[in-house]
This record gives sequence, C-alpha cells and structure tokens, in this order.
Amino acid sequence: MRQYVRWLVIEPRFAWICVAGLGLGVACAFAYGPSEQSIRISGMFLQLGGIVTVVWGIVSTRQFFGLPRLRDGLRAWWARAPFKSRKVVIGVGSGQLGFFGEGHAYSTFPVDHSAAIDDQIKALERNIALVHERITTVHSDARTKHDELKTKVTEHTGRLKELDTKLMNDMRSFGTSGLHISGIGAAWLFLGTIMGSASQEIVKWLR
Repeated sequence: MRQYVRWLVIEPRFAWICVAGLGLGVACAFAYGPSEQSIRISGMFLQLGGIVTVVWGIVSTRQFFGLPRLRDGLRAWWARAPFKSRKVVIGVGSGQLGFFGEGHAYSTFPVDHSAAIDDQIKALERNIALVHERITTVHSDARTKHDELKTKVTEHTGRLKELDTKLMNDMRSFGTSGLHISGIGAAWLFLGTIMGSASQEIVKWLR
C-alpha cells in the first residue's frame, strides 16, 4: 500500500499541487455560473499565486546555490554607495617562513690498498654491509611513502565518492524543489492571464 501511495501521491506531488490550484481557480470562476467578473477575479488570484510561487522558486534556487539573500545583497549595495563615509582600518600582521625536509647521511670505510689483503677484504665486507643497510633503509622509506600515498589515495577516493553522492542528492533536491515550484507558478500565471484578459470572450463562448 505504501508503494502505491508513494508512486501515486508523493512522487508526483508537485503535479497534483499544480492541478489542484488550476482546478480551484476554475471552480471558483464557475461556482455560481460563468460571469465576466468571477472569471476575471479568479484569474487575478491565479496570477497572484503564480507570481508568488515563481518568486518562491527563485528564492529556493538562490538558496540552493548558496547565493546571498536579496535583502543582504541590497544592504551590501547600499553600503558601497560613494557618498557614504568609510572607516579605514590598518592592521599589522606577522608571518613566519620555514623549511622542512629530511635527509640521510651515509659513511664508508676507506680501503687502504697498501694494507694487507685481509685488511682490504674486511674493509670491503664492511662497505658491503653498509650498502645492504642503505638498500634496506631506502626500501623501508619507499615502502612507508607507498603506504602513506596509498592511504591518502584511499581517503581522497572516499571523499570524492561522498562529494559525488552529496552532489547527486543536491541536484535531485534542486530538481524537485525550485524548478518544480517555478513550474507550478508558471502554469498558474499562464491560466490566470488567460482568464483575466479574455474573460468576456470566455463568457460569450460558454453561452
């Protein structure tokens, strides 16, 4: 039952509101028989309702895009008037400049070619051990950087998915609020203009 109510009432609710407003305007015009005055008055109310609804839709659209309210815009425009005096405020600030980085220092054992062969071999073995230590350090640093970058990429991907979901929800909300409200106002304004401008012709046509 809820699915039928959602499909039939909730989802097309803006269409039902539009049809209800149009039907109410026509019903009021012909409630006590068609007359030029009743048709013109009903058309006037439809026009007023359409204008208010269109303005409501425009305000909702401005709020959706984060634009300032009209009152705030007018206040800011008036504050920028050339003939108004302004206070000049001078501020003193300070800043710091820093450098950050990291480095590694390596050392080697010198090989005395005039020394005995055993001493030279021992020096070379020590240097080989140092080379292995450097390789291990570089590999460890590279692995750490890789893990950090992988974590950042994962977090960035998650934030992008959240932003994408939020944007889709906002666009869906925008499509079901400001645009539909303005569409309702346009329909009411259209019928109200016809009823208000051609009330005599409508009465003659019905008679």
